[in-house]
Amino acid sequence: ESKSGSSICYTVYEFKYRNTGIEAGNIAVEIINSLVEGREVGLSSKLQSLKQILQEECRNSLAEVKYSVPIVAITGTNGKTTTTRLIAYALSNSGLKVGMTTTDGIYINGRCIYEGDTTGPRSARMVLSSDEAAVAVLETARGGIVREGLAYDLADVAVITNIGDDHLGLDGIDTMEDLAKVKALVGESVKDDGYVVINGDDATSISILNRLRSKLIIFSENKDNEILRRSIKEGGFGIYIDKGCLYIENIMDRILLMPVEDIGISYKGTLRYNTQNAMAACGALIGFGVDPSIIRMSLENFQCSEELNPGRFNIFDINGVRVILDYGHNIDGYNSVLSGLSRMEHKKLIGVIGVPGDRLDRTTIEVGRIAGSYFDRIIIKEDKDRRGRLPGEVAQLLRRGVSNAGFESSKLEIILDEVTALEKALDYAEPGDITIIFFEEYMPLLELVKSRINSENREVVAI
Repeated sequence: ESKSGSSICYTVYEFKYRNTGIEAGNIAVEIINSLVEGREVGLSSKLQSLKQILQEECRNSLAEVKYSVPIVAITGTNGKTTTTRLIAYALSNSGLKVGMTTTDGIYINGRCIYEGDTTGPRSARMVLSSDEAAVAVLETARGGIVREGLAYDLADVAVITNIGDDHLGLDGIDTMEDLAKVKALVGESVKDDGYVVINGDDATSISILNRLRSKLIIFSENKDNEILRRSIKEGGFGIYIDKGCLYIENIMDRILLMPVEDIGISYKGTLRYNTQNAMAACGALIGFGVDPSIIRMSLENFQCSEELNPGRFNIFDINGVRVILDYGHNIDGYNSVLSGLSRMEHKKLIGVIGVPGDRLDRTTIEVGRIAGSYFDRIIIKEDKDRRGRLPGEVAQLLRRGVSNAGFESSKLEIILDEVTALEKALDYAEPGDITIIFFEEYMPLLELVKSRINSENREVVAI
């Protein structure tokens, strides 16, 4: 508030956390006074005290808020984003207004209201407090759980896609047992009459079953999976593949949902990991009570496209060269994508590879070895955000792994900038080849690919 005719100006902020706001004001006044008086102020201790006050108010605030919107929470090492998007897509098809958080933004009824990695509790609370969302579909990442916990008390359905050794060594999580406990929190925080969807083919996911109290939905590629069969007998559901078809089974019924090759994101059954993601989504939708006909239609129509699933095995054609943009960034991700890629018809496979800098040396080297066992030509790039690494450090680890696979050195090069690296890979490619880049930033690469497609189209028109 500015007082007319006075040089004194007062600014008042409406602050959600009252005590934190008051203490922040006190600290600001003390800093100003210390500067005027030429004395030092113990800023570090005061900021630490401020942080403690804020954390306490956050806890109290969460305890007071009771969200009424139904919640589907998705966690896991790989497949979270695709599974989240597919669940949200199907729920929208069933007529519900959906709020969703993912690695690329917050969405309300299909409209992006915030761009960025929004897989933490603050983003989830934005969806949960929205008057426009009738159901919340929340991608829930490890980092947010470790640092701030969950944004809600209990979900209606939780999905754990798988638990791999990515992120070990970060945030005090050093063992698979530690990581499993973090992921298990999402499964533990489910209503007694809700469902937890678990990957019956993943040993680490199975290891947390004794921590879960809700009903189970187990998905597996094997209809005779022991955990799946036990779940069905105990009143849960099984989602499985039998003779090339996807089935839903409980103690009362067995439904043939659809042929696996009709699942849109499976690329006619070629991408096994996306079949698993589809089974996980199917489990969540069954647990939420969605009609199987809606599930079938959604699994058929949801594609690996830039519109529906951006950055996840998006395929483009440039003059007979298939170009794929994918966010794979760990051992399981590379293994899954490249095993599927090898089953697609092609002449040469050209790869632009990279991993985040905060991964363990051994896992980065292993990613290089995996790449070296699949590709005919490799370009190594690095992320702009090196996460504490020196320039070229991650590239050298990847080079070591590629060399361990016996890869021909003349077909290997390092170009640190990923856009430049993809440009070079496209220059190498010939009709019939497949070029894939495992990216850090999606949009610059999408723009490059589209500019090449547009250039090709102009040439055709000119002819």
